[in-house]
Amino acid sequence: MPKYLLKYLRNYSCKQLKISAVTFFVKNMDLAVKFYSNIPGFEIVYGNSETSFVTFKIEDQFLNLEYNQNVTCDFGRIIFHIKDVDKTYHHLKQSPFSDRIETIPTDASWGERFFYIRDPDNHQIAIAKPI
Repeated sequence: MPKYLLKYLRNYSCKQLKISAVTFFVKNMDLAVKFYSNIPGFEIVYGNSETSFVTFKIEDQFLNLEYNQNVTCDFGRIIFHIKDVDKTYHHLKQSPFSDRIETIPTDASWGERFFYIRDPDNHQIAIAKPI
C-alpha cells in the first residue's frame, strides 16, 4: 500500500482496507469466462458462460463479470498478484489468448515482476508479484 495512503489510514478509525471485488462489464460472456478460466488460481464460484453474471474467486478476493452488450472500455488497469509470474506467462502464452499478451515478464523499479495482457473486452490486466 502506498505510504501516503498508510499515513491517511493511521488517522482513520477503520484500518482494515481492501478491495473485495472488481466488476467488469463484458460483451461476450462465453469468451470472457474462457479467458479468465485460463488464469491459474481463478475459480468460478457463481454463474457460468451462459449466465449474465459470473464471479471468480481469487484467494480472498473476487472478480465479477457482468454481461453488457454496450461495453466501452475507458478503464485503466487491474493488477492481480500471483505466486509465479513467469509460469503464468508461459501458461497463457500456450493458451488461445496468447495474442492478447502485451509484454514479457519484467522486473519493475517499483518492486514488482509483471506482464500485461488484455482481456476480450480490452481491459488491461497486470499479472504481477512483489519482488
